[in-house]
Amino acid sequence: MLETSGHVPGHQSLLVRLSETGAVVLAADAVMHHSMADAATRQIFVTDMDDEPGIRRSTQKIADIAGRENAAFVVYGHDTDQWASLRLSPAFYE
Repeated sequence: MLETSGHVPGHQSLLVRLSETGAVVLAADAVMHHSMADAATRQIFVTDMDDEPGIRRSTQKIADIAGRENAAFVVYGHDTDQWASLRLSPAFYE
């Protein structure tokens, strides 16, 4: 479990280490789309729940962990193009 507050207080992402695939980061709503993966340049649409510095910290945290873990990929919460390329149930990653 990765604490990734910013979009909403208490938001959590996941780091999963799979035997065949290796590390996978499930960013969820912390990084909703691959175009938002760069903490310094990502566009942020601030709402009443959002904390812009927190969003940037969590975005950088996900990038740092993905790099340190040599992650096979990061799953972005609302990236429909990416989701179309992922193995979805009943298919799976090992």
